[in-house]
Amino acid sequence: MRGRGWIAVGLVLGALALLVWLLDAPAWLSLQPGEDAPGEADPDDVLGALERELFEQVAGGPALEGLPGVEVRQYGEGVLSGRVVLHGPDGVQRPLPGVTVEVVGRAPQRSPRQTGSGRIRRRPETDAEGRFTVAEVPAQGGYVLLVDHAPYRRVVLRGVYVRRDETTDVGTITLGAPTRLVGEVVDAKGRAVRGATVQVLRDTSRSGSFDLRRALFELDDPASALAAGTVDENGRFVIPDVPPGRYVLRIGAAGYATRFKQGVLVTVDENSSAVRVVLDPGAGFEGRVMDADGNGLAGGRVIAAAMPGRTMTRFDRVEVATEPDGSYRIDTLVPGMKYAIEAWAEGHAPTVRYMEAGSDVRTLDWELTGSGRIEGLVLDEETGAGIPDCQVTVLAGPITGVSPVSTVTDEAGAFVLPYVNQGPVILFSAHAEGYQASDELNLASVRGLRVQSGETTRIDWRMKAGGAVAGQVTSDTGRPVPYASIALVDRDAGRRRWSAEPTAMSDAQGAYEVVGVRPGEYDVRVSAPGYAPPSEVGETHVVMPKALGRVERDLTLRRGGTIEGTVTAPDGTALQGARICLGIADDRGSDDLVRDCSCVSAANGSFALRGVPPDVDVLVRATHDAWVAASAQRVRVGPGAVRKITLRLREGATLPGRVVDVRGAGIEGARVRWGHVDGVPARELRTSFEADVHLGTRVVRTDADGRFRIEGLTPGTLLLKVELEGYAAYYRRDLTVGAEGLQPALAIELESMLTIRGTVTSAPGGGPIAKAFVYARERGLPDAPDPGRVQAVVSAETDARGRYVLEGVPPGAHEVVVWFADGHVAAVQDWRNPRVRRKGVEAGASGVDFALDVVPPVEDGDR
Repeated sequence: MRGRGWIAVGLVLGALALLVWLLDAPAWLSLQPGEDAPGEADPDDVLGALERELFEQVAGGPALEGLPGVEVRQYGEGVLSGRVVLHGPDGVQRPLPGVTVEVVGRAPQRSPRQTGSGRIRRRPETDAEGRFTVAEVPAQGGYVLLVDHAPYRRVVLRGVYVRRDETTDVGTITLGAPTRLVGEVVDAKGRAVRGATVQVLRDTSRSGSFDLRRALFELDDPASALAAGTVDENGRFVIPDVPPGRYVLRIGAAGYATRFKQGVLVTVDENSSAVRVVLDPGAGFEGRVMDADGNGLAGGRVIAAAMPGRTMTRFDRVEVATEPDGSYRIDTLVPGMKYAIEAWAEGHAPTVRYMEAGSDVRTLDWELTGSGRIEGLVLDEETGAGIPDCQVTVLAGPITGVSPVSTVTDEAGAFVLPYVNQGPVILFSAHAEGYQASDELNLASVRGLRVQSGETTRIDWRMKAGGAVAGQVTSDTGRPVPYASIALVDRDAGRRRWSAEPTAMSDAQGAYEVVGVRPGEYDVRVSAPGYAPPSEVGETHVVMPKALGRVERDLTLRRGGTIEGTVTAPDGTALQGARICLGIADDRGSDDLVRDCSCVSAANGSFALRGVPPDVDVLVRATHDAWVAASAQRVRVGPGAVRKITLRLREGATLPGRVVDVRGAGIEGARVRWGHVDGVPARELRTSFEADVHLGTRVVRTDADGRFRIEGLTPGTLLLKVELEGYAAYYRRDLTVGAEGLQPALAIELESMLTIRGTVTSAPGGGPIAKAFVYARERGLPDAPDPGRVQAVVSAETDARGRYVLEGVPPGAHEVVVWFADGHVAAVQDWRNPRVRRKGVEAGASGVDFALDVVPPVEDGDR
């Protein structure tokens, strides 16, 4: 990469951010093989009915196929645990020993050539404390847990995920305490949204971070919801028999933007606070999916997946099937959010576009092309033997339309990808147990390889065996710690952005082994119930030498402390649903050592953080949707000790404003979004593409006079974006918000949207180049007197005639660049080439044309 190509790299890699999960031990679309339960369940048996329902849900139908062309499996095992208690008339919960917990799941095919599936069935029994543990559970999703203990009402947990090398705690299952979740769903005018669906999902999110691989487990599929209900004509919903616990609600309705509501608590006394959800009008796309001749493709799929950003805590995906004429409609997207939208139909290559949802439903047609085929072998570099069960992922085609295709190698290490986009192979990824992950990315082409329609491209890949980090996890009293989760975090992961975290789990004797480790420096992350993670970075440092081999590292865990307390609103009343998390004082770099130490306040505002590092100064922080966060500074607790604190949240600041046009008239319906950027380096906010990553998901719209009001703001520096179709987006990155109360009103002027038009052709013959990636970057801002401005970046792709239209361009001078053009020299190959850029282009210009040179053929010896 030459010269100042950082902005275009950011554009492309940002669009590819959605696909990073494929390179990080992905684990969400198909299931780990496991044990077959002997025999068939009794048809009259409750568990048998549940099993049949489960297998209907996860029998390999389209809902669990996820992104087309992707076959991903998670290998390995985890631990499933929980506790069963009895809720007595006096309100006291007592442990229930001797209760059988039925656990059932689906054991899928072990290779693409197999058919059918078996069943996984386990029956742990609770101990004297009411606890149950199931070790060596195949890591997968879709488990069902049934507790049927007469004379108490049956409790069923659906959609339970067991993750590889982790302990999944389903929490406390309470018998003898009828519970339910009630609430209402209305629109912005308070009218009932009849027919809306409310799904109850387990809240497994981590505070202060967005874990994409975890979030992908919680996508919208039938097996992920623990329970569900429908809104009646009065806007009310009642979901009975929801086990007590903390949940996330997913609320959806046709024509409305999908909402997530986090931190919803269900208590054991049926007095849980009623949930009120307001749905805003949805946005989306509609059109047809067609072949190259314009014929509609029936039975295809269109998927819209929200592009992850730093402020997102959930990940959502919407999927629809095409009608007989190839038509489709998606109208439940969040206005202003960026989505990766993919279309696919049998026999055609899947393709993706990266677009922002507007204020309504826009037309978006798809023309799918014929696909190519990739096949090959994955081999051990030293022995030449085939590597079975290796995850192979490929991205191919023009930058604007890449879509992941993935499969798993067979016993001989062979793989076949039947439907692949035409164009250069820009990424090849291979992941296999015990081997160093192989992720090769080149935005021009990996090793000069190309995929042609109707042809087969051969790729044989060799992988190097990795090193191993092994040892024993013990307590400070010398006792083994079983089922501890161990992960190696690469200290140089910022440079090797495609690397995953190698993981393992200790066995019953506390022994562990992490395999497939690359040379480099790592920090060990350890998580075990009841124990505090090591709080000193030096305690966790591991070096894997270039010669690889086995590195022995024993890990000692101390008994953790407990911080208990209460969270209150500004008026002192107890606050339910606040999230409490932990940080290490004076060392922000080690905060992720305690990343799993978090909880949510109960109905009476109480909370308890367990496994707190002893004799270390920690920071306790409480956040809530309705109030500004509060922190307790420098809390210290000894091993096994309990410390009590109170956290009172604040009202925060209110920011009013008015949005007008160049004549001073108020603009109605403009979307206002914001994000806090304290501590964010200025270099990460230079362009609109970079700034969008830091925006939150909440949207405020201006009224008929152009006025808006944002309440409950945390003090600090604010990034603001105002947008509306027909106008250039407005950004400010330096707004200062005071501690409390009403802030000075903002006056925002939106400028009319302009365009830049042109064509991209091939220099030798003048033929058009379709699907070229073109962007315009606003020029001159570094010398402008307004440091709060954000440099505008607008992108587009060329059509079949090589034409492009860059929309939403603000007035002024711009640099227009052809970043990628299939088979031609663009900026990705030669940043300094004068044919790939035009400087000083004024917004509104047309005829901004490019004639590109053809990429010279790659000789076999250069691959």
